[in-house]
Amino acid sequence: MAYVACIDPCNRIANVVRKQAPFLKMYSEYTNNYDRATKVFEEMKKKKKFADVVREIEKLPECEGLPLSHHLICPVQRVMRYQLLLQEYKKQLNETDADFEDTAAALQLVLQAASHANEMMKKLDGFGKVIEVQEQLGNSISLVSPGRELLKTGTLQKISSTTEKTEERTVFLFNDLILLAGERKMIGLGKYRLRAVFHACHTQVCEGDNLEREHSFYIRGSDGNGPSRCVELYTDTQKDKNDWVESICSVIEDCRANSATFGGSVKSSLCETNNNHAESRNCADCDSEFSLFYRGIKCGKCKRKLCKKCFGRYRTESKNNRICEPCVKNM
Repeated sequence: MAYVACIDPCNRIANVVRKQAPFLKMYSEYTNNYDRATKVFEEMKKKKKFADVVREIEKLPECEGLPLSHHLICPVQRVMRYQLLLQEYKKQLNETDADFEDTAAALQLVLQAASHANEMMKKLDGFGKVIEVQEQLGNSISLVSPGRELLKTGTLQKISSTTEKTEERTVFLFNDLILLAGERKMIGLGKYRLRAVFHACHTQVCEGDNLEREHSFYIRGSDGNGPSRCVELYTDTQKDKNDWVESICSVIEDCRANSATFGGSVKSSLCETNNNHAESRNCADCDSEFSLFYRGIKCGKCKRKLCKKCFGRYRTESKNNRICEPCVKNM
């Protein structure tokens, strides 16, 4: 920084940096891909021909005796170096100096470029998490959507509404969706089987009333395409319950606020690949899975698909307008 300390206050250099600083945002593309590029580079070096080429390049005077991997990180460090240079340069100037205004403006633009790179890194990391969940679900649902983020993942217990038996459910909480999944026993089709999809704008959380399960609550709603359903969940402690209820309610409130801001009606952003799930492969009440040849009975009133046990004994003459026992009791 000796050069900075003895610079003539009448000279101007920051105007050049100010003019070029907006282009530093392009470095964010390089920064985002740096980890992946480094892994590919190290993998390629295991091949003899590629390793020989790298060694020849490293012998060139331009490499200054340093490995090529050292030079690959230089663009990542470039923005930070400009920031440090301008900060030190600004300390040597007075507000009356000709270059002070341009220096302050250039520093602000460089800071924006650094912030842009960090934001891009965060978005890329968030995108990777969404893709990972989609793959864990065997690509049975398309989760990739602009702005979608995975906020929380955890394991809760689901209570069957008919048998009172409990099953483990992995909950994936996004900023617009709540997914419930069960662990697969078969290998090769994804780690989890998708059991329920709730769009935050079409969902509500209710306090549990199960006397045998102290820390229970209900999630009631739909994915925005199919019929409404209700799932009872419980946690091991009151603290865990409070954390989950608060997190889900926060997502619901934010989603509804965004919906009101952008015009009211919200359509599910789930792709066609999930519409088969909306038709439902599981009973809407007990969550038991339908077989390949038996697809459940659809209630003509609540539009839910139920197994024979949950549907009840009530029948009508028309097969197209059969009503389940819970709906009959509520009539």
